[in-house]
Amino acid sequence: MSADKILYVDDEPMALKYFERLVSPLAPVLTAPSVEAGKAILRERGGEIAVLVTDQRMPGAHGNELLRFTREFHPRIVRMLTTAYLQVKLLVQQQQLLGSRLASLAMLGAGFVQGDSSAAMHRYARAALAAGCSVPEVPWNQWDHAGLLQSEARRGMAVAQELARWQKEFEKECGTDRTPERAFALLAQAVGGLAQGPSVRVASAGPLTALLDAAPGQTPVPGATAWLAWLLWWNQPVEAVPAAGGSAGAWTLQVPASGAGEATVPADWLERAIEQLAET
Repeated sequence: MSADKILYVDDEPMALKYFERLVSPLAPVLTAPSVEAGKAILRERGGEIAVLVTDQRMPGAHGNELLRFTREFHPRIVRMLTTAYLQVKLLVQQQQLLGSRLASLAMLGAGFVQGDSSAAMHRYARAALAAGCSVPEVPWNQWDHAGLLQSEARRGMAVAQELARWQKEFEKECGTDRTPERAFALLAQAVGGLAQGPSVRVASAGPLTALLDAAPGQTPVPGATAWLAWLLWWNQPVEAVPAAGGSAGAWTLQVPASGAGEATVPADWLERAIEQLAET
């Protein structure tokens, strides 16, 4: 029996599955979630294994113990010790997904505003950051790079269709009454919030962040697109602030306080927002 297999040992299921997905086209892969499980595989199938790759920091015994065991009982096996580099790289890719989504939304938004859409998109980005937009969870054992890009493209097309639908809906419902009270009443209906004059109270940050932090493969529901569609349609100063009254997680979407005004949109607002998202 030839030794042609790679044994990869790591306590992170995501790392195990992603390693196997990446490497199995090159060589057969065996995986183990702990040092003890790795030793068991070596005892049973050591003659089949050509390379051992093990993470160092795992609960219980560390990876270097497995290297010592392998050196003693299977000295011909090539031994490699890793750190959390794979997990860090995957996390960086997930953070980059946030920035990529915001950039895509900015391009889509340009088609729904006469003139410059930067102000509306800047408001959207500020609200998402304030609301604590999180890094989307990517099940890397299910996705490769091309598959993820395809999924994101389909998601973008679905968002564009929803934005167009909401624009027509707002124009139809608003008619000639374009007062702030009417505009915010439409927003409340769209996002499932409570209208309070020229403001809307929402129970959670979900409507503010759903287009950015949803997991890949999830088709955006209408409510997830409504907030951005409304910002592009209304295209006037709006701010998102934590709701008063002790409701944990609730947010208020409102016209800025009198005299507060709105800062000029920086030319590099998108770059700044993407940098901030990368730090979440």
